[in-house]
Amino acid sequence: MRSTLRSLVGPLGISVVSALLVTAPAHAQRHVTFLIGPEGGYNFVMYRSDAFPALNSEPSCFLAQNGTGRDYFAGLSAEDPLSTNMHHFFIIEAGYDSKPGTFSMESGQATFNTQSGVMTIEVSLWTKLSYYYVNLGYKYNLCADSIPNGLGIQLCLSIGIKNEADFWKSVSIPPQTAISVSSITTADALRLALRPELTYDLPFTDKWILTPFAGYELPLTKVDPTENWTASALYGGVALRYAIW
Repeated sequence: MRSTLRSLVGPLGISVVSALLVTAPAHAQRHVTFLIGPEGGYNFVMYRSDAFPALNSEPSCFLAQNGTGRDYFAGLSAEDPLSTNMHHFFIIEAGYDSKPGTFSMESGQATFNTQSGVMTIEVSLWTKLSYYYVNLGYKYNLCADSIPNGLGIQLCLSIGIKNEADFWKSVSIPPQTAISVSSITTADALRLALRPELTYDLPFTDKWILTPFAGYELPLTKVDPTENWTASALYGGVALRYAIW
């Protein structure tokens, strides 16, 4: 009886040990734990607004509405991997964002009869508008790896703190042109927007990842509520991040 038990336990014990060795977890693979580095890009800005007078002295003339512009943004970008396979990331970005634009003039030129004859006046209006921004969001990478790699989809909430908001006006009465600057006192100090974005991570060493990106900024608040003025943007840029293992 004992010899029979020994004969059964021997093969059975070997089988159990073999199974444990097969199912035991492998040694943990190294993976990136944090990424940080500079980012920068270019905004293609679009203004939407009600029609409003560029000159308060002439409320029925020189009406401005909507507009376009372009300028840069630059800052720091950090990614905190939420999974070891580099699928999920918490995103934080901070920096300087410029959104200037030139308003379209519905009636940028007007003529007036004076004692000395007919006088033609031309008016144009543009802005200098900039914010300090903090973007918080989530990114999903399609490719699993130990380092960010390949196509990603990102969505951030952008919080902008007003740095500069000025109207620049040009009034031309040939042969002279006068340019004046005035602060937009009714501009909101805080700006909120959503930033859906496509990214593509390109690790060219195990320490550095280059990430081109492109997206659209959808405003949730107005630049100036009194003119029903919003600023959206198509944007593109690149980030260079250092990977900490």
